Amino acid sequence: MQILCRVSLVSEFRVERSTFAAQFGLGQGALTYQMASGTNKYHGDLFEINRNSLFDSVGFFNGPAFGGSNRVPTDHENNYGFTVGGPVWIPKLYNGHNRTFFHYSQEWYKQNNENTNVSTVPTALEKTGDFSDFVDGSTGKVIPIYDPLTGQQFQYNGKMNVIPPSRISPTSAALLQYLPNPDRPGSGVGGLDSNKSFAPFVNPHIQNVWGFTIDHALTSS
Repeated sequence: MQILCRVSLVSEFRVERSTFAAQFGLGQGALTYQMASGTNKYHGDLFEINRNSLFDSVGFFNGPAFGGSNRVPTDHENNYGFTVGGPVWIPKLYNGHNRTFFHYSQEWYKQNNENTNVSTVPTALEKTGDFSDFVDGSTGKVIPIYDPLTGQQFQYNGKMNVIPPSRISPTSAALLQYLPNPDRPGSGVGGLDSNKSFAPFVNPHIQNVWGFTIDHALTSS
C-alpha cells in the first residue's frame, strides 16, 4: 500500500543487498530512489487503479465449507492521481529550457475493506466465571483454574473451577458483554477445545501523497 501510493514520485529504485559502496556504511540493506524529473517538453498524465468487491469471490474462510456467511466481504480500493512536469518557464522573466525543470505529482488512496477474522472467544458460561467445562481436547479432563491469592483451585457454591462473581471486576464484566459468543466448535489446537466466532470488521484507510522536485543544470558539463 505504501509503495503503491508513491509510484508517481519515483522514476527508478534499486535494492542494495551486499557489497555496499562506502556511502551506504555497514547497513544490512539499502534502498536508493531516483525521483522523477521534468524534461524539455511538458508532459502529464492521469491514472486510476480500482478494486471492487463486485469482482471478488467469497473466499475460503467466509465460504460454506468453513461455516461462513457465504457473502463476499466488502473490498473497495481506489488509487488515483496525476503528474505534470516540464521546463520552468516564466513569461518575459525566465526560460528554463535545457536548464531548469520541475515535476509535480499528487495521489489519493482510499480503501474500505471488510476483513473476516476467526478467533477464540469465551463461552457464555466462561464469561460468568464458570470454567467447569474448560477441558483438555485430547484427554477430556477439566483444566484447573487456580486462585492466584491462595494457590488453590477456584470453587464457588461447591462447584469446582468457578470464579466467584466477587472476584470479577466490574470493568471486566462490562467489557465481556462486547465479546461475541462462539458459533462453531473449536479446532482443538494446543489441546484446548477452543470455540470460534466470525468477527467481520471494516478497515477504512485514506491517504493523500504529493511530491515536487526542481532540477537545475549549473553548467553544460
